[in-house]
Amino acid sequence: MLGAMVLDPRCLVAVIEFEDVRYVQYWVEAHGAVIAEVISNLNIGDAVALSREDEERLRTAGWSEPSPGPKPNWRVEAHDPAGLMRIVAMSRDAVYGVLRERDTNTVSVRIWEGRATAGPCDERRG
Repeated sequence: MLGAMVLDPRCLVAVIEFEDVRYVQYWVEAHGAVIAEVISNLNIGDAVALSREDEERLRTAGWSEPSPGPKPNWRVEAHDPAGLMRIVAMSRDAVYGVLRERDTNTVSVRIWEGRATAGPCDERRG
């Protein structure tokens, strides 16, 4: 899916959401960078999506820490094919090792074309 998103001239956004409403999401920016994010505890009120141990696992794995504002989730970027493969491996480890999802769990995948302004995909690629 990520490889197809990179090759597509549209700005596609993909969100993979699990039964417990935690999620991972991806998009490709105008300059070709692939962005992957894992839910964080920011912007979800009193809810707790990740334990301190979960956060430490993400930190140790190389995910950038969330911050208030435009980057509220755990995040990693790729700028080349090797980086894209790194995102695939890091995402797999985050889904199975941190979020503790299993192959039998229900998952929903939503993919849509991003807007040309405000947010991911501020500029059209082409």
